[in-house]
Amino acid sequence: MSIKMKLVSLISAFVLVLGLVIAGVLAASSQTISMNGNVNFNVNDKSLWVKEVRMQEAGGDPVVISNFTPGYINGDFNFNVGDFENNRGSFALQFDIINTTTSNYIVSVTVPESYEANNIEVSISENIPANESEITTITPDTPITTTLALTVSNPNLIDINLSDITINFEEIIEGELTYSYNDETHEATVIACREGANSVNIPETVTYNDQIYTVTSIDTGTSSSGPFYSVRDTLKTLTIPSTITSIGTYAFYDCRNIVEINYNATDVSDLSPYNCVFYCAGRNGDGITLNIGENVVGLPCDIFSPVAYTGYSPKIIAVHFAENGMLKRIGREAFGYCESLTSIIIPKSVEIIDSNVFTHCDNLISITINAIIPPTIGDNAIPDNVTNIYVPALSVEAYKAASGWSSHSNKISAIV
Repeated sequence: MSIKMKLVSLISAFVLVLGLVIAGVLAASSQTISMNGNVNFNVNDKSLWVKEVRMQEAGGDPVVISNFTPGYINGDFNFNVGDFENNRGSFALQFDIINTTTSNYIVSVTVPESYEANNIEVSISENIPANESEITTITPDTPITTTLALTVSNPNLIDINLSDITINFEEIIEGELTYSYNDETHEATVIACREGANSVNIPETVTYNDQIYTVTSIDTGTSSSGPFYSVRDTLKTLTIPSTITSIGTYAFYDCRNIVEINYNATDVSDLSPYNCVFYCAGRNGDGITLNIGENVVGLPCDIFSPVAYTGYSPKIIAVHFAENGMLKRIGREAFGYCESLTSIIIPKSVEIIDSNVFTHCDNLISITINAIIPPTIGDNAIPDNVTNIYVPALSVEAYKAASGWSSHSNKISAIV
């Protein structure tokens, strides 16, 4: 089976042909919903089978829509919804879908800006998981893989034309990243990675619908889902490009076998404490080698300190900065609680070392700083367990006299 979709709109113009709409008959406490029409699924080959569709009013029981023809999403299935008295202003269309393939599908929904202005919320319940083996024959007894619910919350009880709503399905190809796209800014966000990938090189740009999008963001996740959650057991090497400006919380949560991170993001916005971006990363292996690229200007606050408790930060054992790099600032607690780090060499370009940069790096003993002029240093940047601070020979006395460094004067000596 070969399906190579780029965020194909599978339910485009919901009932566009027959003008499927919610005909609202507004009253003080009720609204009549009337639907009938044709939903089109235009896909290159047969993969997802729609077995049943139901309408459910908020708080009510689902009602089966009997007048539709089950079928693959690359065909049409027709259904006619009778009149519903909606007393709560929200409803859900529930699609029982059988995935006949071994591929996973990402599902998203697109709505016009006018929905937000009218306080209308539209959501999709979940993605479509793969089957263990391909299903070639559908029978009435074929089990339902998942129920996909399209929920529309309409507190203002205004009419909604469902043709404005687009449900997007995308098959995730192994080793391939999945994106969401901003057509106004031509920026893309990484939202998922195909299960089983062990080496991920996030590109600077991607092409979608013959348009080039700059990859600027990595999506937010949770402790049980997220853009790289599916590869938490397999991911070993990761490359983050220079174009990334935003990394969401839990993005690389518990990527436990990772051994190498190539970090090239020029200047990511500061992260907040407890961001969990690299929570427990590398904990099952010998440790992570972190390579900081030459175009990185700043390491954001808390980037490698996702949880302020020993044992939960990434297992970083070595940090390598590019020769002749541009790094100016190391943000607050950037390496906080990285207890596996024993030594680090800070490049000559660094001008600011923020507070608590190495807080609770309990095994950090040696810091080498190549800057001729002592960088500005924040409070508690150097933990007490550091016994040696090496600096250029001509700058030893300048470091010992500099504000913030003088309290460490007995540890400062010349680079050998």
